[in-house]
Amino acid sequence: MDWQLGPNGRSYTATTDTHQAMVWKTTNGEWSALVSQYGTAIAHDAFSLLKDAQAWCVAQIEDIAVGSQSSKNRTP
Repeated sequence: MDWQLGPNGRSYTATTDTHQAMVWKTTNGEWSALVSQYGTAIAHDAFSLLKDAQAWCVAQIEDIAVGSQSSKNRTP
């Protein structure tokens, strides 16, 4: 995913067709990570390192994509 630095210099966002990931530095120094799908938050966590927060976001989106693909391949 291509991460873009936010205008405040303390947040990053990355988007796909259906998902948005946002990572921002909190006042206590942690990195909060939020993943949304079609504008609705679906997962959130906090990390000590920016790279861990971003990796977690990517993994969440990949897991969702794999799950969606699996459900499309199921025979009713």
